[in-house]
Formats: sequence, C-alpha cells, structure tokens
Amino acid sequence: MRGTPEFAAKYKMGKRLASGSFGVVFKASSREAGPVAVKVIQVPPQANEAEVAAEVEVMAVLRNPHVACMIEAFWTTNSLGNAELLLVGGGAH
Repeated sequence: MRGTPEFAAKYKMGKRLASGSFGVVFKASSREAGPVAVKVIQVPPQANEAEVAAEVEVMAVLRNPHVACMIEAFWTTNSLGNAELLLVGGGAH
C-alpha cells in the first residue's frame, strides 16, 4: 500500500491502531478526507480477484451505522487497502 504512487500521494500513514488475523489498521491523514483509518489486508496469491473486487464494491455502497464508511480502496499485487472513516471512541452515528 505504502508503495503505490496513488496511495502515497493521498495518504500520510500514522500509528498502527490494531491488527488481527485479516490485516492491520493504521491511522492516516488525507488532504481531502482528513483523518482516516487505513485497513491493509494481505491477499493470498491464490485469491479470486473477482471475489475481492466484489467485496470492495459492496463496501463502497454499504451505509450502516455499525460499519465504518469506506472512502477509497487501493489494490496491489498482494494486498488490499481500504481508507475508511476513522471512528474514535464510538460509532459513526
């Protein structure tokens, strides 16, 4: 994620907020969106690209008070990054 020119131009990575079995979440900042959370998910080489793209499409239109709103997605050879609304100490609503 950090190596893609588009990502590096838009987001300045901050501290690591959390990690889990699917990936790592960082606090980041964007000139356009302000503070955001960037979730970086490692995608195995055998992953179905169409299924990953479908998941990104679902997250892009999903609006739910219990799910962070996705702002943008970045895809590299082995990882997927989602810039999401940063939720600090509570929910989106």
